[in-house]
Amino acid sequence: MGTHTLEKRVRDKNREALLIVLLSPYNCIPTAMAIQAHQPDRVLIISAHFSHENKDRVLEAQSRLGAWMEGADELVSTFESLLEPFPVPHTKPLGYLGGTESGTEVEWRGCHVDDISDVVSERCSDYEGEVRFDILPGAKDPVLGIILG
Repeated sequence: MGTHTLEKRVRDKNREALLIVLLSPYNCIPTAMAIQAHQPDRVLIISAHFSHENKDRVLEAQSRLGAWMEGADELVSTFESLLEPFPVPHTKPLGYLGGTESGTEVEWRGCHVDDISDVVSERCSDYEGEVRFDILPGAKDPVLGIILG
C-alpha cells in the first residue's frame, strides 16, 4: 500500500515538485547543477556537517549557492579576487534559470550527518506534492548512512 501511494505521488505532474539535495561542503557546483536540472517549485537544501570543524566550509558553499540562486551579480560579488589587484574583465554567469514563473522557494536546513534521515522524513511527511531526493550531487559522504542503512 505504501509503495502504491509513493508511485502515485511521483507520477502526478500537476502537483508542485520539492527537490531535496545535500550541499557539498567543498563545492556547491554539483548542487547547483542538480537544482538547475530538476527546476523544482521548491528546494530543500540540507547543509550537513560531521563536526564543528567543517562548518566554515559549509557556510562558504551555502553563501555561493545562495548567491547563484539570486542571479549573476550576486554570484560574481562572492569572488572578491576578481577586483584585485585591478578589475579583471569577466563574463557573468547566468545564475539560476528557474522553470516556474513564480520562482523557486528555497529552504535551508543545517544538521549533523546523523540527522539527515530525520530531516528528510519530516519534510516528506508534511509535503503534499511530488518529492525528489537527489543524492548524487557532490555530498556522498553524508548520505552514505542513508544509502547503506
